[in-house]
Amino acid sequence: MNLNLDRASLTPLHIQIAQQIRLMILQGKLAEGSRLPPTRKLAEKLGVNRSTVVQAYNNLWAEGLIESHVGRGTLVRRVEVGVGLPVAPLSWNALVATRWETVESSVQELMRLFDQENVISLAAGLPSPAHYPLEECRRIFQEVLEAPSYMGAISVFRTLGIRLISVPVNEAGMDLDILERVLARTRPKFIYTLPTFQNPSGTTLSLERRRKLLELAYRHQVPIVEDDPYSLLRYDGETLPSLKALDAHGYVIRLSTFSKILFPGLRIGWLAAPKRLIERLAPLKRAMDLFTNTPAQVVLEEETTNGFGKNRRDQTDSLALAFFSTRGSSERSRGKTGGE
Repeated sequence: MNLNLDRASLTPLHIQIAQQIRLMILQGKLAEGSRLPPTRKLAEKLGVNRSTVVQAYNNLWAEGLIESHVGRGTLVRRVEVGVGLPVAPLSWNALVATRWETVESSVQELMRLFDQENVISLAAGLPSPAHYPLEECRRIFQEVLEAPSYMGAISVFRTLGIRLISVPVNEAGMDLDILERVLARTRPKFIYTLPTFQNPSGTTLSLERRRKLLELAYRHQVPIVEDDPYSLLRYDGETLPSLKALDAHGYVIRLSTFSKILFPGLRIGWLAAPKRLIERLAPLKRAMDLFTNTPAQVVLEEETTNGFGKNRRDQTDSLALAFFSTRGSSERSRGKTGGE
């Protein structure tokens, strides 16, 4: 069993070891019953500490890919690739940091100036839209490996110092073959995607790709952040289930907003996620703004109870609405939570 470690990589050595062995098992290069080298011998061969190999084996054991027997060593379990693969639960406590850092910005104030009548703002160097070289830019974009995504999310990620790895989007949504290669060589903290009416391309991830995306997330133990503000804006065609609806193992965090289906000034969003994760996120939300606009929440509660919720119950019954705070500074949940 030949393993190649990249000591200059940001990926920890135990993860590199686990990833390469996992790939060998899933590709059938390590058959059922194959005996893995003892941890001490493999550590000596790779020039790493034995605890590094032990941690890699523990990860594979947690995924159900290997098993240990006294006197027989560590053996590869039977695995059908893509079918019936054991899915290990995510450790949300380990994935979500307890500290929170806020970064102030003047961008919001500048944006407000642009919308005022009779004001020509010189605060930012923005040319007139009449002079935009749209056709030339469109041609250039079509020629490169384009991977567009929502500008607001990218801005937040970069402000927090998150290193982004982009995956191209084609007519059927995210290119999962490229994503699979990315996951094989590195382990991201999460996968961010807009599977329905992706911003800005407008593409929708097909049902087949949605299921494959979940399989990849389960296999590599990477959570998915599903940004879904537009799915209720469909005018025609088949309505596809959200990633959250297809997720059977609590890997998907679904985000959405009421600003697109009621009116833009109602700046209230929601998320559907495992209860353990919501309990970790609630203090972070309070650290940002204490609590969400109370009058807006009261209006939304009345509308969902007697208006929107009554008229479109068929579209909203499946939503798990998790409001971080309502009146005062308490947190509560709205809607059906599906047991999470």
